[in-house]
Amino acid sequence: MAEIKDTFKRVEKMIKIVKIAVPRYMLLRAYYYMIQSQRGTAMRMLRQTKKLSKKVDNKMIYMWANHCQQAWLGVISSVQEDLWKDRPIVKKNEWDEVNANDSTIIPFTFPLPK
Repeated sequence: MAEIKDTFKRVEKMIKIVKIAVPRYMLLRAYYYMIQSQRGTAMRMLRQTKKLSKKVDNKMIYMWANHCQQAWLGVISSVQEDLWKDRPIVKKNEWDEVNANDSTIIPFTFPLPK
């Protein structure tokens, strides 16, 4: 746990400079809270993540946070939760980069301890 907390401290310093990484950091913090059984804190962090993602027009993180929120609350089907496992990755040689705001994204579901 100490290593994770140290990593979070380093990332907190970095996001003061690289503002675009803040929503993703918040999503990872929410996941950390969930695996620490701090569900209320995790859900608050997800709401804040979605709000900030919307404000900065980061559709990918907004969708990912929304997906995690639904999965962790148990309101999506196991098919939706595991969809990322079933969809093959189609590699296109002409792609130099992917515009996440204009692409179809299948979010990864952060797994929770059982």
